Amino acid sequence: MDKTTKELIKGVHVEILHSTPIKEGSEAWRIVVDYKSDIPEPNKLIKSYYIWVTGEYLEDIAKLSANISSAEEFAIDVAQRRFLESNNQVPVENGLAFSNKGGEEVVDPRDYTHPFEQV
Repeated sequence: MDKTTKELIKGVHVEILHSTPIKEGSEAWRIVVDYKSDIPEPNKLIKSYYIWVTGEYLEDIAKLSANISSAEEFAIDVAQRRFLESNNQVPVENGLAFSNKGGEEVVDPRDYTHPFEQV
């Protein structure tokens, strides 16, 4: 598995489906991570999970570079952490947003608008 995929437990993994800047020229990204099962068939989608993160948060809190590769690495690690915190289950929430101002916030991707999108 490469950097955009990580096995969580035997038969369950997460992988980056899509990543994009929130707004052209911004240092903030939205990453869609898919939880997938290999049982009973390979790569069966369990759930798509949305993560928003700012470059400032990546540098100051996560101690990573403020770029899309680091944002993807961060998203995979967050998806793994939430899986473990949920007792090796896919988390019940559908997304998280990370910023220095708000910290870590549970969000609903169906109606969440990142502050950078509002500017």
